[in-house]
Amino acid sequence: MREAISTNSGGPPETSLVWLRHDLRLEDNPVFALPSVRRPYQLLVMYVLDQRWLTPVEGLPRLGPARLRLLWQSLMNLRGMLLRRGSDLLVRVGDPVSEVLAQVRQHDVDCLEVSHSRTPDDAGNLQRLAAQLPASTRLHCHPREGLVLEPLDERDATQEPTALWTPPQVMESPAHGAKAMSLAAPELPASSRLSPALASCGAMSLRLDDAQWWTRHASRNPLQGLPCSLPPWPESASRGFPPLEAVCATASAWQPVGEIATLQGGEEPAREQLSSLVWSRPESEDAEVQAAWRLSAWLAQGCISPRRILQALAEHRREMGESLAAHQLMAVLLQREYWQRVLQAQPEESLMGWYGEALEKEAACDVAFQRWREGRTGDARVDRAMHRLTREGWLPWDERQHLARAWLAAGGDWRLGARWFEHCLLDFDAAVHWGEWRHLAGQPV
Repeated sequence: MREAISTNSGGPPETSLVWLRHDLRLEDNPVFALPSVRRPYQLLVMYVLDQRWLTPVEGLPRLGPARLRLLWQSLMNLRGMLLRRGSDLLVRVGDPVSEVLAQVRQHDVDCLEVSHSRTPDDAGNLQRLAAQLPASTRLHCHPREGLVLEPLDERDATQEPTALWTPPQVMESPAHGAKAMSLAAPELPASSRLSPALASCGAMSLRLDDAQWWTRHASRNPLQGLPCSLPPWPESASRGFPPLEAVCATASAWQPVGEIATLQGGEEPAREQLSSLVWSRPESEDAEVQAAWRLSAWLAQGCISPRRILQALAEHRREMGESLAAHQLMAVLLQREYWQRVLQAQPEESLMGWYGEALEKEAACDVAFQRWREGRTGDARVDRAMHRLTREGWLPWDERQHLARAWLAAGGDWRLGARWFEHCLLDFDAAVHWGEWRHLAGQPV
């Protein structure tokens, strides 16, 4: 990917554009923490909802009403935070490349700031954009966020985080008393082992009771705080975004129920949920575990960073010791990091293969698939789980695995199952969820 040459005189850019994608937050976001030589005089912040996500592909819209409603809440929360810092947010619906290029050309943007992403859609859009940028616009692609988890010794180098839709087993640790917890990494099948490219990055340690790991992590992963202020909005630029009802009436009318009834999208609700999860006493252990995994909905949209979560866990660990919630949260982060690294290692030429080969145009009309996705299989557990998934946009991880296995055992196409989960889930993440489906279906990862 080329980096266009800037034509300005070497001073700070006149106008910069921040193109947000899966990083809907201000805190710990490198696209807002710019060095002084790149801090612009005026700043345009933009998000583009890809119109293709709303258009049925192979019979299914990729973005369902639950996730779209959560996304809109996140954008509204982010806009409020930007306004308080002298900036604003522009949201468009359409082709991301065309919409960003239109703003670049209209406002003579000197620098385009964007975070790197290896999901097939994002990577393809960024390549197209880089090829069409004016020569006067410099593209700054920030490295993806990662935990930079490194082995502490040779024994750790053989360990890997768990994946496969199963949280790490939580066991009592005799060395720290009956209530202390430690993570046990199950044996992963050969298809899920780290490739040489991933192994060169260092395996991810699971020894959470080792103070040396926390010290190393803090020194390598400093948390970037909230910016106090941002450069002003260009006077010639539009701002704001359409109401959700105008984009998708179904999403506007959708109301969360059940355990996620109070879930709100956005950076500020995400930080409140994290604080409550880490410092409050839950009603039961099961509630504690599920609350930890529900944080993945905010992680998927980038409303909160892994570093923020690790900082909260480190503070709690120093003051209160180990806890079940801390270990479940760490499991969420490790699973996410594992699949991010797997996707990162995919060759450019095979990146689109992460989604599998294209399905037939009317694949979703398959009678067996319709019975499965509508909860009419006759299997009480499968049907109950599917009704909950479509009603709430959420499902515990063991139930997700059961649903997926039931579909595959019946001879269903794994790509259809993965596409239905993508449509429904509030916490859909292309690396995690397609990786899990690929593994269960025996596809190479």
